[in-house]
Amino acid sequence: MKKYFFIMILLTSTIIANGFPSWYYEIKDVKIKKAKFIEILKPMIDLANSQIEEDKKFIREFFSKEFLLNFNKKMTQDKKINLLKIAKKYGIEKLYNREDFFKKIDTVPVSLAIAQAAIESAWGNSRFTKIANNIFGQWTFKGKGVVPKNRDSGKKHKIKIFDSLQDSITGYLLNLNTHFAYKEFRDLRYKTKSQNKKFDGLIASKTLSMYAETREEYIRLLKQVITKNNLLIYKK
Repeated sequence: MKKYFFIMILLTSTIIANGFPSWYYEIKDVKIKKAKFIEILKPMIDLANSQIEEDKKFIREFFSKEFLLNFNKKMTQDKKINLLKIAKKYGIEKLYNREDFFKKIDTVPVSLAIAQAAIESAWGNSRFTKIANNIFGQWTFKGKGVVPKNRDSGKKHKIKIFDSLQDSITGYLLNLNTHFAYKEFRDLRYKTKSQNKKFDGLIASKTLSMYAETREEYIRLLKQVITKNNLLIYKK
């Protein structure tokens, strides 16, 4: 497993350093460009999801029956520190609320991530993608950011600047897993997986009306992009 992710890092290292490579923007054929967009982003999405899986593995082991039966014996300082670190990362206030951990610490369907990246970045062609490595339109109210050209008077948000496409993807997954606006997404994911049912991009998309001002139209567009580009072939 570690070898696989090491190879993925090597394959994407030049892309991660500078965003989409220059040759990507020279592609004129739309079909080929979309294929390359997916080819570039999927390994990064897989890597970001694998990092979530690592957190989930720790939490699963922490809340295992065997561990809880021997709580005082097995609660080492390292485990305490890691538990607190993960709780802070995902905004979990009740340290021993098992359900809260499992609702927030889980992967995002690859089909959904690719579809949202395609929509928010115009398949990598948006200004914010090119100058800020921001492929999901994430905002910030502090730190590095680019002021949108058409920002309404009185608004203070900026488009967040990421050091790499990988950072943008990691930030997007964390956003879906923590922001109050996407609670419906997390609740449905938890319920669906608890019933051993599939949770793919089409199912997830119906919970994301809060992601864009267009609300229901955004959901329709998400489903269209997933279906039209056959993104459900990516099972995770």
